[in-house]
Amino acid sequence: MASKRGYRIGIDTGGTFTDVVCVRADTGEVFTTKTPTTPTDYSEGLIEGIRKIMSEVKIRPHQVIGVYHGTTVATNAILERRFENLGLVLTKGFRHLLELGRASQIAGNRNRGHFASALLERPPEALVPPERICEADERVSASGDVLRPLSKDEAAEKARWFRDRGIGAVGICLLHSYANPVHEKILLDAFHREFPECFASISSEVIPEPGEYERAVTTLLDASIKPRIKAYLEKSSGRIEEFIGEVPFLVMKSNGGVSTAREVAKKPISTVLSGPAAGALSAAYLGKLSGHQRLITLDGGGTSTDIAVIENGEVKRGTRHQLDEFTLRLPMLNVVTTGTGGGSIAWQSPEGRLHVGPRSAGADPGPVCYGLGGEEPTLTDANLVLARSPLHLAGGEVKLKKALAMRAMRQLARPFGLDPLEMASGVVEIAAWNQAHAIR
Repeated sequence: MASKRGYRIGIDTGGTFTDVVCVRADTGEVFTTKTPTTPTDYSEGLIEGIRKIMSEVKIRPHQVIGVYHGTTVATNAILERRFENLGLVLTKGFRHLLELGRASQIAGNRNRGHFASALLERPPEALVPPERICEADERVSASGDVLRPLSKDEAAEKARWFRDRGIGAVGICLLHSYANPVHEKILLDAFHREFPECFASISSEVIPEPGEYERAVTTLLDASIKPRIKAYLEKSSGRIEEFIGEVPFLVMKSNGGVSTAREVAKKPISTVLSGPAAGALSAAYLGKLSGHQRLITLDGGGTSTDIAVIENGEVKRGTRHQLDEFTLRLPMLNVVTTGTGGGSIAWQSPEGRLHVGPRSAGADPGPVCYGLGGEEPTLTDANLVLARSPLHLAGGEVKLKKALAMRAMRQLARPFGLDPLEMASGVVEIAAWNQAHAIR
């Protein structure tokens, strides 16, 4: 069969590099390469990676039988908190939902005289400030009965309100919409009519389950990344078709499954741990081959570090997950992500404390040592100063400039009264503590 003689290409787009793996279907032979990620247009790095691996392995387009894609584009966008153009629609009376967060019950051991205490999980800095929140005059009961109907006129008014303010991504999360989504659908229809350029997400489609806070956060994050992921996947699909022809283009989802690029673009939050999920499943597979059924995996990239626990040869799963400070409610592999990676920027807070991440230098301009105009020192710069990394990356394609890294580390160290080596050691130690905390 033709499929047995073809090649499958897997691509993982990270915040700094795009990794490409090619597998010959009939022999299982594996080829790998790496190319810089292109943040201004991620599809450029993706197609360049495909071109590069096909050139190195001498593959013709008709020999490619499938392209499979894992990505941390969504993860990195969330970790870097790019929420400037985001709005929210809530049920009237629930404007402060994001500020209140979630109270969790911590049950003590009553036999020892301890009592249950309610602790308020300190929510992250609000995804949406109050001035970008609209309240809809509607109400649905927990059983799905409509207690206060939402008029189409009011729904249209809400859509125009966001349009007039140029807010191009909106999350819609109404009380008990998981039981009856009628009002969310009225609002979505209004946005399609009045503000078709807006990227709107409704919670009844993103995650139709109880838990208003987690549902709102998950829906908002879906809306916030939708413009970027949709454009990225549409461009990638078009370029793959132009270069290779019509082949399956499947995207890894956070639950360990795959879906077409078209379907993923409708619900991009499903890819928030796309690449990390693939890494965890691969680690579980390698563990089985080597006779290890209980593992902790650590996948350190350019922007984030992803950790998973494997028990009895399987990656643990769940529906409530922590992505840095954000609590998501989605069916996902249980991968914990923290905003610490090679490109994580080291910086001094107004209080005079040293921090590493979550903001990343990415691939452009990248760490200072890339020599592409980056001025803020990163974890990669610190490791280079300490001679813990080679003087080149990506098989020699990326030459690192230690003198630039040393100068940047010296500038960061000056307010602390440290020398560059001491500063670099501090940056590495803080990054390691961030990763260790995520493992715990």
